[in-house]
Amino acid sequence: MADTVADASQPWYRSLNATQWKTLFASNLGWMFDGYETFALILTVGVALRSLLDPSLYPQIPAYAGTVIAITLLGWGVGGLIGGILADYIGRRRMMIYAILAYSLMTGLSALAWDWMSFAALRFLVGVAIGSEWSTGASMTAEVWPNHARGKGAGLMQCGLGIGFFLAPSANIRGCRCGCQSCSRRASAPPAWRSRSTHPASSPSSVRWWRAR
Repeated sequence: MADTVADASQPWYRSLNATQWKTLFASNLGWMFDGYETFALILTVGVALRSLLDPSLYPQIPAYAGTVIAITLLGWGVGGLIGGILADYIGRRRMMIYAILAYSLMTGLSALAWDWMSFAALRFLVGVAIGSEWSTGASMTAEVWPNHARGKGAGLMQCGLGIGFFLAPSANIRGCRCGCQSCSRRASAPPAWRSRSTHPASSPSSVRWWRAR
């Protein structure tokens, strides 16, 4: 009871330790670059398809673009299932690192697409990796943050997606007119940087996960 009174007498954020803040930071970065990569696709898919389709199909680019985006979203759902299952076996931290590496790599490999179908297939794999990161980051934050602050932690984590949406235009991706290769390289660079710059210790696996093993 005394602990409860003490907790209520101070702001919620003062009760959090360094590990909990580091976990939020790592998860927020993951969601931020998810948003970056997603909006980068929206900004560049027309340019990419223009370099992959026959000129006679240019009037149908909106339909092809919608198909590619829909396939990417399908990958999100599949990735959420896969990432959630694998994270139970190999740990949240490791799964999140693998997912971020995977979607930065797959985004870069999209530059090697030779037609719109290969581009859509690679985008599906990007979506799978993004969905895996979403579910893993959410689980990790929910398990590490205390009960009284978990809702706030989830909101702070998910706001990273919106921040990423603003970062994509500021990176001048929309100004890219060099075709699929250049657009994909620009879109994959920030997630790849994030996977290298965030040390694994900043996003430790939760005690709850270790106890459940």
